[in-house]
Amino acid sequence: MRSPRSFRASRAGSPAILRDEERWEQLTDSLGAFATEVPIRDEKLAALVRLARVYKKKLKDENRAIETYERVIDIAPGHSEATRVLVDYFTDK
Repeated sequence: MRSPRSFRASRAGSPAILRDEERWEQLTDSLGAFATEVPIRDEKLAALVRLARVYKKKLKDENRAIETYERVIDIAPGHSEATRVLVDYFTDK
């Protein structure tokens, strides 16, 4: 059985905790690592979309958001959110 201390330590870096505490840079690290490591396509896509949203909405980092949405398109061509964001971005350029 896990000790309360090890449980807290493992939860300290969870995406939910990082989001709730508005630790955006650490959340991007966590989501990016998860997206790189997870072998399940749908989980990878979900992590990448969440990552792109954090870059765009919370960190106001359009370049990293666009790069991440491009990764989504590489995995799932025609992904509706990624396509919309990329079309808007490249139309405005």
